[in-house]
Amino acid sequence: MRTTLLCALLVSFLGLFGYVELAAQPKAEVPPVKPQALPKKGGKVAEEKKDDAFDQVKVDQETIQSAGYSDDVKSLTDFFKNHTVTEADKARISAFIKKLGEESFESREQASEDLSKSGVPAIALLRSAQNAKDADPEIVRRCELALKIIEKVPTRSLAIASARLLATKNEDGMTGALLGYLPLADEESVTDEIRNTLAALAIRGGKPDKTLESALENKSILIRGAAAEAFARANDKTSRAKMKEFLNKEVENEVKLLIALALVNNGRDKEIVPSVIKLMADVPSEKGWRAEELMWRIAGEDGPPVSLGGDKANNEKARDEWKKWWDANEKKVDLAKLDQESSYGLTIVCESPRAGGLGRIVALGGDGKERWSVKGLNWPMDAVPLAGKKILIAEHNRNRIFEKEIDGKEIWSENINQPVSVGRLPNGTTWAVGRNQIIEWERGDKSGKKQEFTFLRNEYDIVAGNRLKNGEYVLLTQNQQLLKVDRKGAITKSHGVGGNGVNYYATVDVLPTGKVLVTLMNSITEYDLETGKAGTSFPFQNATTAVRLRNGNTIVGHQNNGKIVELDKEGKPTKWEHKGADASYRPFRAFKR
Repeated sequence: MRTTLLCALLVSFLGLFGYVELAAQPKAEVPPVKPQALPKKGGKVAEEKKDDAFDQVKVDQETIQSAGYSDDVKSLTDFFKNHTVTEADKARISAFIKKLGEESFESREQASEDLSKSGVPAIALLRSAQNAKDADPEIVRRCELALKIIEKVPTRSLAIASARLLATKNEDGMTGALLGYLPLADEESVTDEIRNTLAALAIRGGKPDKTLESALENKSILIRGAAAEAFARANDKTSRAKMKEFLNKEVENEVKLLIALALVNNGRDKEIVPSVIKLMADVPSEKGWRAEELMWRIAGEDGPPVSLGGDKANNEKARDEWKKWWDANEKKVDLAKLDQESSYGLTIVCESPRAGGLGRIVALGGDGKERWSVKGLNWPMDAVPLAGKKILIAEHNRNRIFEKEIDGKEIWSENINQPVSVGRLPNGTTWAVGRNQIIEWERGDKSGKKQEFTFLRNEYDIVAGNRLKNGEYVLLTQNQQLLKVDRKGAITKSHGVGGNGVNYYATVDVLPTGKVLVTLMNSITEYDLETGKAGTSFPFQNATTAVRLRNGNTIVGHQNNGKIVELDKEGKPTKWEHKGADASYRPFRAFKR
């Protein structure tokens, strides 16, 4: 550990003076990684078997079969029904969980036994108690033990796989099971997949699903909103017309926003855009950001220099500025641009100097042309464009992250040891992963902000990291370990990854499925973070970034050739590539934002 620490400090010092070149940096900064041999057969190293073309249905079928379910409708709906908790069950199981913290050892033991016998309906409540703020450590420990007994296969993986498989079926009785489970879905990835399936099932054979129709009258905002969103997303003109009427009658702003977003995103309904703008200030910021995101997709780089977050007055100001922008630009806006992959955001390219000096960040539009750049950066490793023509940057060799106006002054900065990735949450929280730590800072535009979450790893071996939707983190280490870190700073999962070593400039991309896409020395490979099982894998030497696009393709940065390429779903190069417009710089990382 001491040797690793000295190496990290030495390279950080050299980087400040621009002495470390990208191609040579892995050798200078860290001890060489011993290649990991493949399993032996007959005394010889076995050849790595090439993966067949990825089949999502087959993978989902294998996932549910591992837990004893089959891919017929009855079995799939049984999964959701078995995991749904009645009010009576909820009261009974909650009482058991409360007893886990009693003084009497016998009472705690009996409660643990009762919970283990409660079966799968207890899973969601156990996980909720386990993750509660200021939870009793004894309750947390016993919840973990009960989950290990009950949850043989991760519920998240089963729920996602089951929902996807139901979307391919054409029978009655499916949507009720999904709606019943929805309130228990404690991870966004599961909720998103259920909503996708409800949208696929809303209209079948030209007729609306009766259960979803009934759910439009449900008192629950969650259930009613999911049903309305499904009909608004369905590719059916009559259904969307009814949801426009429903939008005018609905009283809950959160439900109205779901409908409005779907009608614009999926129906390309220009008349609804003013409703989206109005609603962005009528709902909490953590929900209003979806409206803001949609408006930025529509406006591109020409939107007003405002951002949601903070107090109500700030949100109302943002809303008013967007209304002014729409009034001035409505006639020339073409919502068809939302169909294009490029309209989802810019491609941000990190470029290093080819012959010493400093690097830069470049923003590329959908046409591959440069929109703007930020120069004078000492090994920029990541960057996130922000509303109002600002940008958040991870400057590796200056040991800091900072926010600045793209064409102007620096707004604030915070120190972190050699940052490799950075992000901004909808509520304004900023997070970053460095070579030995994770830090989250409260929102604000001044340095010295309060740290809301920290994690320290004394090995100084973190090569990549990212934030999961549930607030946990995934890290990739130089000794080829994929780690999951929870909100308490504990490592809850640890999996070895294959390949011939880990690139010091690796990335971990979190996919909508909940899996992660990892760059290794000789491949780009998906991993299930819960089981550690490898999935789709493409051979690729010395990749420095790999980011999955919405169309299923992958953009990849290369350590040595200074080129960004796009691979198709089979891992083959497409025609798109970026070599850089300025010969003074070498592109080496790229992110779709």
